[in-house]
This record gives sequence, C-alpha cells and structure tokens, in this order.
Amino acid sequence: MTLRRFYEQLFDEHLEEASFLFEQRMYLIHDVELSWRDHEAFEARFQRHYEGLLHGGEPALKACIDKAGSGDFGECHTALRVLLQRDRYDLVCLALDENPFLEEPEYRHAVWTAFVLARNTAHIARFIEQVVERWPDLVGAAIQIVGWLRLEQHLDFLEDLQYSEIDYSTPLLEAWVRLALPAALSWFEEVAFKGEQDALRHQAALGLARLGSRRLMQFCLQDVTVPAWSYLPLAVCGDQGLSRRLLEQFKAEGVAHGDGLLALGLLGDADAVPFLIQCMGSDVYPAEAAEALNLITGADLFEETFVPEQVDEDELFEEEIEAWRNGEPARKADGSLAGEYMVTLSQTATTWDGWWRDHLGAFNTGVWYRRGEAGHPANCVAALMMETHANRLRWWLGQELFVRYNIDMRLELEMPIQLQIGAARHIGRWIEENGDQFQPGRWHLKGVAG
Repeated sequence: MTLRRFYEQLFDEHLEEASFLFEQRMYLIHDVELSWRDHEAFEARFQRHYEGLLHGGEPALKACIDKAGSGDFGECHTALRVLLQRDRYDLVCLALDENPFLEEPEYRHAVWTAFVLARNTAHIARFIEQVVERWPDLVGAAIQIVGWLRLEQHLDFLEDLQYSEIDYSTPLLEAWVRLALPAALSWFEEVAFKGEQDALRHQAALGLARLGSRRLMQFCLQDVTVPAWSYLPLAVCGDQGLSRRLLEQFKAEGVAHGDGLLALGLLGDADAVPFLIQCMGSDVYPAEAAEALNLITGADLFEETFVPEQVDEDELFEEEIEAWRNGEPARKADGSLAGEYMVTLSQTATTWDGWWRDHLGAFNTGVWYRRGEAGHPANCVAALMMETHANRLRWWLGQELFVRYNIDMRLELEMPIQLQIGAARHIGRWIEENGDQFQPGRWHLKGVAG
C-alpha cells in the first residue's frame, strides 16, 4: 500500500466513524429515558476523529472536500466543521453548491450545527448574506443559526423572511423566542392568542414568558380549562395561584397531558405532592409524576428496573417468533432475558407516599420549592445539571432561570456537554456573587419576587 493510499483510508475512516457518532448523538439527546450525560463518550470519541481530520494536513482536507459535498449527513457535518475551522469558507461554498441532499432535514441539521459549533462570525455573516439566493434549502438552517447564537445583528434577515412567499413561521418563531426581544411581543400575542396550531401557540407562549408578559397568564386563565399547549410556558412564570388552578382543573377534568404534571413540578408548590402521588398510583402519567415529585421534594427515590429489549421479528427464528407471539419474553442466546437494568426514579406510589409522610413537616404552604429547598437560582442550576434528568426537562429548567431571574444560561441541547458544564460553572459563579438579590422560596418573574 502506498503512503497516499494509507492516508486516504485513514481519513475516510475518521469521517465514517465521526459520522456514526454524530448520528447517534443527534438522536440520543432527545431520548427521554437517557440522562443528558449518557452520550458523553460519543462526544469524546467524535472529538478525537474530528481533531485527527483538523490536523491531518492536505490529505485530510481533500477527504473533507469530497465528503462535505457527497457524504452522508454525519460526514457532511464533520467535514464542514473542519473546513470552517481551517478558515476555508470558499471550500464550504463549493461543497454546498454540489450537495444534492440539502432539502433533507438531517442535512440541514448537519449544516447549521457545523456553523454554530465552529462559531466563526465572519463565515456566518457571509453564509446568511448568500443563503436565500444560493442555497434556498438552507434558509431554515440560517434562521436557526441566528436564534441559537442570539445574533441580533442579523435581525433584518429574520424580518425580511417574515414577508417571504415561503412559510418559515416555525423556525422564525423559534429564533425570535430565543432572542427574547420586545419587537416580537405583538407577533407572539397574535400566534398564542389567536393561532390554530398548538405547537406554534406553545412556542409563542414561551416567547411571551421569556419577555415577562403578564397578558399570557390573563389569557390562558380566562376560560374554565387552561389549554394544554400553555402548561409548561405558564409553569416557568406562574405562582402558587396557577398551581392551585391547575390542581382544581385536573381533579375535576382529569389530566389530559403529561406536561400538566411536569408543570406542577416546575411550579414547585408542595400542596401538589399528594395529587401527584395519587396520579402515580392510578397510572396517570407515572413517569411525569415522578419527575414532578422529585423537582419539588428532591427525594431522589431511585430504583433499578428491567427494561425489555425492543423486538424486531425479522431478526428472530421461527420458533422464537412463535414464543414471542404467545407472550413469552425475548431472550438472548444464553437464555437470559433480552434487555437491561436501568436506574430510574421510582414510579411506585406507596414508596413516595411513605417518604412524604415521613417528611411532610419539612414543607410549608406558600413556598416555591426546588428539590426540597426554598427555590433560588443556585438550586435551580443544580437541578439543571443533575445527571439523572433527561434533556427535555433540563431545557425547561433553563427557561425557568431566564424567565424567573433574567439569568440566560443559553442552554441548548446541541451544545457539547463540556460547553454546558462550563456555562453552568460561569452562571454559578455569578450567582455566588449576586444571588442575594433574590428571595429564596418566592415565585419570581424577571428578577422581581411576586
């Protein structure tokens, strides 16, 4: 084998492995059964392959040029990051010109995450300037870049797109929510109060909460039933009055969505604990009830449970298929049950009820609790960084910090774990120096106690 061929194979392997790891991580961060740190090993392995390409000289550059334009979406992401990091925006443009897959969501994700993780503002500015005419399939990706990085210098780009013949309302709304600028207030109200799509109303409601709007609460509480799309946005800006209103509604009408129980947890009112235990005992969203209970109490009642492996009949022998269809559990080659034991929050109502009876005296009415202590930015950050929380809940804990205390951690699920840890430490140091301005146990809105 020639040296040239050796390098070609080496860097192709780097790209192939990096692609696999990028793809795995992209899906894992949204898995509600996993801790946010469960994919840390994937990130570390990806970084080694990425650095091998970054410092691999001209042979690595050649491999990246090829895969940025014709590889799978994981190879495209990795190659684009290398090109951007090596300050070769010219090659990025050529690759995007040649890539025939940019209309596919995975490729759009690959492109925008490459730009935000490379964080070269000059390249981003040029990309945004060119994207509408040159790569129209990537306009949504450009919108996400502006929102993710809070690039207020590109507001004109967002504003122009609101009048486009193409409907970019979903990514535009998400970007404006992240930017949290008063200029978007009337649009948020229009979508939240008069919209027809619950997903968009949910986003707009979060935008109103991030702006500290009190009209959101007034609108959502004016009818007998608080709408489900508003549960979580209301929960990060509401108080004990909202918790009591939701409890009355759920007791009378039932719980229509698991987000309702998570909202009770975020609202942090200990008076909701008996109802949450009751829901768990009745098998009404028991996983959400457990998360909510732990947010309020900090009891950390974990247990080891067996999670059966998902069965694909195409991979079974005929006798295995017959046994499976007759209700027998799937087994491994050695005869043991197929699956794994996982440590999760207990979903056993009697366990929680026993704990609550023993600790009831430690909780008072009229106090906002976060993990068993009077709520304060310090224990909010601690909750957000707990390894046992799934990413979706952590996202809302990050929103809570911003809405209640004006502390913008800028938490994004796509952020590498080490960046998230660094951001939390930075915010933690700020809280140590400035946290005295907040009153523990009080429901705050934009830094002001209610």
